Parts: sequence; C-alpha cells; structure tokens
Amino acid sequence: MSFEEKVMNYLAEIHQKINDVDTRLSSLEKSVIRIEIDHGQKLAALFDGYEQLEQGQEQLKQGQKQLEQGQEQLKQGQRQLEQGQRQLEQGQEQLKQGQRQLEQGQRQLEQGQEQLKQGQEQLKQGQKRLEKRIDGLEQSHDRLSQKVDKLSVTVEQNTQAIKELQGNVKSLEERVTNQEIKLQLIK
Repeated sequence: MSFEEKVMNYLAEIHQKINDVDTRLSSLEKSVIRIEIDHGQKLAALFDGYEQLEQGQEQLKQGQKQLEQGQEQLKQGQRQLEQGQRQLEQGQEQLKQGQRQLEQGQRQLEQGQEQLKQGQEQLKQGQKRLEKRIDGLEQSHDRLSQKVDKLSVTVEQNTQAIKELQGNVKSLEERVTNQEIKLQLIK
C-alpha cells in the first residue's frame, strides 16, 4: 500500500469518525434538548408547586386567623353567657327577696287583721270602716298574688314586677301602720 492510499484511508477513517461524532453530537443535542424540555417542565411544575405551597400556606394563615377570631368570638360569647347567667342568678335572688318581702307583708297583714278582729269588740262604731279596709287589703293581696304568678314568665318581667311589689308592700305596711295608729288612737 502506498503512502497516498494510506493517507486516503486515514482521511476516510477521520471522515468516518467525524461523521460518527456528528451523528453522536446530533443525538446528544437531541438528548440535551429533551432533557432541557423535561427539566423545564419539571422546573415549571416545581415552581407551580412552590406557588401552590405559598398559596396553601397563605390560606392556612388566613384559616388560622379566622380560627383565632372564631375562638375569640367564642370566648366573648362564653363571657356574655356567664354574665347573663350571673344576671339571671341576681334576678332570681331579687325575686326571692321580693317573695320574702311579700310573705312578710302578708304576715303583717294577717297580724293587722287579727288586731282588727280584737278591736271589733271594743270599737263597734269603727267596724264598717275596718271591714272595708280589710276587704281592700285582701283585694290588694289578691292583686299582688296575681302579679307574683305573672312574674314567673321571664326574669326581666320578674325584676320589674319585684319593684312594683315592693311599692305595693310598702303601701300595705303604711296602711297597716296607719291602721295600728288609728286603732291606738281609737283605743
């Protein structure tokens, strides 16, 4: 083989190797492009996931704020409920006090009636006036009893009715006191 043939063979080999390198380079470029596309899609998905994560975290923060607000509202509602219960208990205590005062007024009324009965024998002239007074006291007592029955409808109504009953009891006490004074004057 001559030198020229060797050079030609060598050039052919080099040309073949260059073609092989070109083919592999094209294949490599295609692979790199495919990798870049895949990598870009993965990066896009990663960024989308990151954005979704941020949105989710923001939603969680908002949800947590709403939860905290709800808990605060619940605490406020609980405090208001406790305050309402205390007010209800106070109203019930006021009702009991009013009932005790009413019972005391009733006892005083009964004592006054007894005194009037004892005084009837001694004071026949004032008998008709005393009977009218006793009837008036009994009617007032009946009215007060009816009011007490109505008081149990609501606590708010109870509070207002207690004030009215206290006024009526004072009036009864004044009447009984007036009767006692009159009885003493008549005696």
